[in-house]
Amino acid sequence: MTSPDTALDLDQFFAAIEASIASGFPGFVTVAAYPEDRVNLSTPACVIELVELEPAAEPGTGQLAAVARVEASVIIGFREPGAKRRVAKMAAALAHHVQGERWGLPVEAATVTAIAPSDFAPELDQFEVWAVEWQQTVHIGRSIWGDDGVPPDQVLASWSPAIGPANEEEYQDIGGAVA
Repeated sequence: MTSPDTALDLDQFFAAIEASIASGFPGFVTVAAYPEDRVNLSTPACVIELVELEPAAEPGTGQLAAVARVEASVIIGFREPGAKRRVAKMAAALAHHVQGERWGLPVEAATVTAIAPSDFAPELDQFEVWAVEWQQTVHIGRSIWGDDGVPPDQVLASWSPAIGPANEEEYQDIGGAVA
């Protein structure tokens, strides 16, 4: 039996989110995580950013479990007809798309936590912006339970205190090992 590989590469995470949103919303001209130029965006746009990684309960694998808080900003030009209504509708549709998504990766399903106008980026003052925020638990780093060892071909057991190398003759083969 193999252990599931739950290690997450953040570059893969962003690429999977971008691909899912781009294919689900062909009307977005720009779908990008951390674009270099946020002022001269081709709109409508969806800009994705990781807002926080909050440590979560240790999964027993030696990995860092974290609640990833992600924000996707839906951006359209403020001079477009019906811009305020259109950006709100697009954000709602995006939130519906995001809810429950795993992006084809070994991550917890996304839970949308907010859908609201965003006025926190002064460089985007010529745009109407709504933010869709969600969270999902991810595991960072490799599991200590990787299947790179050799499976046992014999299972031995003994009762305490007759255990350890000095008591090898006390151990009994209990069978059941699978090679």
